[in-house]
Amino acid sequence: MIRRPPRSTLFPYTTLFRSLIMAATLFGYVLTVYNVPALFTTLMTSMIHSKITFLIFLNVLLIILGMLMDSGAIILIVAPLIYPIAVSFGIDPVHLGCIIVFNLAVGQATPPFGNCLFAAIPATKQDVVTLAKNVLPFVVILFATVFLISYVPAFSTFLPNLMKG
Repeated sequence: MIRRPPRSTLFPYTTLFRSLIMAATLFGYVLTVYNVPALFTTLMTSMIHSKITFLIFLNVLLIILGMLMDSGAIILIVAPLIYPIAVSFGIDPVHLGCIIVFNLAVGQATPPFGNCLFAAIPATKQDVVTLAKNVLPFVVILFATVFLISYVPAFSTFLPNLMKG
């Protein structure tokens, strides 16, 4: 008699997570096809005139996008658009990279749509609502860290500046 291997309990969650990544990739493709990134750049340069306003807008945008899309797709779409604007405001490219990556990481962990939450469901054996409630204190700390990284460039440029000499 041939025994069937037990079906993994992670299977439904794996398919859910892959479905989320596929939807985020499709969303990025649709944005690119309809030329939304170029329209976005034009709108940003006409509305934002100070470095602080730019950083606030960038943080909000990246956290929202981080909750909805895969980080790789966001970096490929948004980074080339944001870079010239950030340099025009005097933001160091290393600092900008740290802002982008950390904001996206926070977005991935932020309820209600963060991809990391859906990946943590099988490991914690909790439903989404319970997990979201349990992660909120950590999200507050992450937002404080986003604030420090964004508005105090020394946090992200200290080590690279030491290496430059």
